[in-house]
Order: sequence, then structure tokens, then C-alpha cells
Amino acid sequence: MPPRVHFANSGSLRSVLNPVSCSGKPTVSALRQHSLPQNKIVSLAVFRHYAFGSPRRPQYNRFTNARILFRTSLPFRYTTIALGSGFAIFIVSNIEKVPESGRWRFNCVSEAFERRNGDMTYNMIMRQYQGHLIKSTDPRCKMVGRVLTRLVEGGELKGDWEYHVIDGQEPNAFVIPGGKVFVFSSILPVCQNDAGLATVLSHEIAHNLVHHAQERLSIPYILQPLTWIAAALLGDNGSIARLFFSLMFSLPNSRAQEV
Repeated sequence: MPPRVHFANSGSLRSVLNPVSCSGKPTVSALRQHSLPQNKIVSLAVFRHYAFGSPRRPQYNRFTNARILFRTSLPFRYTTIALGSGFAIFIVSNIEKVPESGRWRFNCVSEAFERRNGDMTYNMIMRQYQGHLIKSTDPRCKMVGRVLTRLVEGGELKGDWEYHVIDGQEPNAFVIPGGKVFVFSSILPVCQNDAGLATVLSHEIAHNLVHHAQERLSIPYILQPLTWIAAALLGDNGSIARLFFSLMFSLPNSRAQEV
């Protein structure tokens, strides 16, 4: 029959089990000072874990300061509530429905601001591709002008429309606010004919008509405050929060605009 271990009282038990290492667990060297066999040392260590509990792990306290301030500081609480309410009202008051597609979107940018941004983009593109613009007498430029004229007249589009053909290897075409159309020459063989080019240009013109540029210019007004708040709470420099909110807002909106 194996010998039984009797403890006179809880004090004697704790006197054996109290020696711990820096990690909070009983050390073998400390228990051996009591002349206990190896198997009893292991048994006592297991017993201590269930009798007195394992050492408490450090808690996640990243938001502790913010919670304490919100509970104890009335100015901080009122300021937080006021800013949050104002931000929510700002978002809701700038939600609008796109008449052409029926999609709801956030837009806080005026057409005048969109036009000024388009003018700056136009000047930047003209400087960037200076020397690569194809002359109006070139057949490729005449093709773009012919197709664009038919689209403008057929769609009864208002405003002044201007087009440029860029001699470049990038198969691309785009329209910036203000009716400025840019077509890269490398996309013309892909389009093959006037009908193919009309398909590409009509798609890009549609982006301009429903003011998708305003929608893209409005996104930073949501992302930047949310990034600041997340960076303050998470103790991050804003890169992770910016990536998260970009995946959450910017990319889905870009896909929705293509529908």
C-alpha cells in the first residue's frame, strides 16, 4: 500500500508549495529543499495549480485609459459624445441617391470643387505627356474625334468636350471632370473599330456624368477621422487602420461604381 502524505494544516501545505519561480510556478530546486521525491514534486505542482489557481496572465489594457476617462471625466465624455454625434449627422446629411442607378452613396463635395480638381488633373496630365500628344491630323486622332462627336450628339450631352490621344503603351482611356477625354493609342487596336471605341468611351463618359469623381473625393472625409480615432485607440501610427478602412470603404465603392 503506497504511503499517504498527511498535512497538519493548510499553513504547512503552503510552506511547501509557496516557493515559486519568476514565472509564478513552483521550482524543482525549491521543492527539493524539502527533500521530496521527484514524483511528489510533480504531484504537488499539479495540486498547487488546481488548489490555488494558476498565475494570472497580464490583461489586455490598450483601451483601459480611454474607458477610465469616459467613465470618470465628464468633459471627455461629453466631448466624445458630441464629436461622435456630429460625425454621424455629417455622414447621414450627405447621403444621396444616384438617379441613374438608384444606388445610395456618400457625397459631400460640390460640382464646383469637382471641376477645380478636374482642371488641376488636366494640367498635370498635359505636363506629364507633353511631347506624346498625337496631332489632330493623325488618323487615330480623327477616329477618336469622330466617335466622341457621335456620342455627344446622340446622348445630347451638355458642356464642352475636349479629347486628346496620347502615344503610349498603356491600353487605357479615361474622362476627367469637365469633359476632358484622354485615349491612349495602344487601346485603339484592342477596340478594332468605331463600335469598340464607342463602347469604351461611353463607359468612361458615364462615370463622368454620374459624378463618380465627387464620390471618390468624398471618401477621405470619412476615412481620415476614422483613421485618427482608430490610431489613438490602438496605439498605431494609422497604417493598419488606414488599410482596414480602405478595404472596408474605398475598394467596395470602386467596384460598385463599375456596376
